[in-house]
Amino acid sequence: MSFWAGRRVLVTGGGGFIGAHVASLLVARGARVTVTTGTRAAPERLAMLHALGCERIGPIDLTGPEACAAACRGQEAVLNLAHADGSVAFKRSRPAWIFRRNTVITLNMLEAALAAGVERTLVVSSSEVYPAVATPPMTESAAAAATLSDRADDGYAWSKRVSELAAQLYAREHAMKVAIARPNNVYGPGDHFDAERSRVIPGLIRDVFAAADRITVWGSGEQVRTFLYVEDFARGALDLTERYAVGDPVNFGGEEEVTILQLAEMVVRLSGRRLAVVCDPRKPAGSPRRTVDTTKAREVLGYRSSVPLETGLRATIASYQENALRVPAEGTAATGAGQAR
Repeated sequence: MSFWAGRRVLVTGGGGFIGAHVASLLVARGARVTVTTGTRAAPERLAMLHALGCERIGPIDLTGPEACAAACRGQEAVLNLAHADGSVAFKRSRPAWIFRRNTVITLNMLEAALAAGVERTLVVSSSEVYPAVATPPMTESAAAAATLSDRADDGYAWSKRVSELAAQLYAREHAMKVAIARPNNVYGPGDHFDAERSRVIPGLIRDVFAAADRITVWGSGEQVRTFLYVEDFARGALDLTERYAVGDPVNFGGEEEVTILQLAEMVVRLSGRRLAVVCDPRKPAGSPRRTVDTTKAREVLGYRSSVPLETGLRATIASYQENALRVPAEGTAATGAGQAR
């Protein structure tokens, strides 16, 4: 019998990209799921959650402690996936706002879960907690070397570092069962394709379908990354919450290394379009190689990602095509995608 069967579980950010997939998997495992949603949740995603039988609280502002307390009452597990994220350009434009929002939500949810006697809690961090100089593949301990820098998107990275610290302090002082997940480059169906929130893969997909004859990747295109399919992360997040809620961060990432140029060429091929992929070495490209070590996830959970990159890209492209009419036409983002963290 599933650990989650019959359990009352709150998923904050359930109307978001990752949150909706986590909620769906919980329902499949027999949980009684409540989701919080924000004002920007897509109508089709809300309809999906309703069809799954999820109870919905929202739109709700989780920066208010009273709202968080009300949402946590009666819950046995709280999976906190509500946070502000977006493209590199977005994070550079609003570092203080992102830092405050993410940190406040984490603190509010931990306090609310404590007060409500919630059995276990998940805090979702990010591989962006690692400093730019960390040697890949990055083990969990490498985050300790992070320092404040002049990088304009530090607000997001430090909101995640502070959220991890808060989770560890609550676990230590109150003996709370808190799991800390560090996903790396999550993508998949239902991803954000708008210019403000899209990251590497959705940005490339959007640009491929908008381009006339070519797309441009920043830098040499030789930057190496790995990508994690959203359903693989949802599975890892649930397993972590069930089996390793000990206040110890765990990396989750894909295992197929790919250059940004190879990724762009793959997206073009799978889209069925005939486009040239060109690189602009005058543009910043980010770290030459940025991958995470997933040894701990294998050791404590027996976890491995299972969806091949090409399979995941096919599903993501299909998702974009199905919803293309709802995606606003904006400027290209593949140039920004080339500077993946």
